[in-house]
Amino acid sequence: MPVKPANCDAAEAESKVALNLRQKIHVKLVSKTEISHDVRRFRFALPKENQVMGLPVGKHVFLYAHIDENNLVVQAYTPTSGPEEVGYFDLVVKIYFKGVHPKFPNGGAMSQYLESLEIGSALRTIRNYEAGSRLTINANQLATTMTETKS
Repeated sequence: MPVKPANCDAAEAESKVALNLRQKIHVKLVSKTEISHDVRRFRFALPKENQVMGLPVGKHVFLYAHIDENNLVVQAYTPTSGPEEVGYFDLVVKIYFKGVHPKFPNGGAMSQYLESLEIGSALRTIRNYEAGSRLTINANQLATTMTETKS
């Protein structure tokens, strides 16, 4: 169940929740903080300053990035900011750099992409599906379509 902002009616609360199951949103990178040589905290602004993410603690979001013309990467991350934070969410990400580990010579596609983002860059995200739901992905339209159907 999505987290709803306190002190507002259902319609108002719905408009203040940024994420839903049926629509990707654009989020903008507003800061990048180096925690260690290979860990960063990325702060993303939600579409509206008064919105909360609408994601229960421990759940994840999917980030979408076109690494190149033919390579759409989708990666799940669990936000480290609380569900009550207004206007933004944080992700703490280990960067898997190219050429560091012999088993993974190319490193992590999404983590390196995040590392390369400039402040102000936008990404698309969508929240995860709820337990008891079935997520249907149309392989021909993966970049644009994710729908939920109840079992």
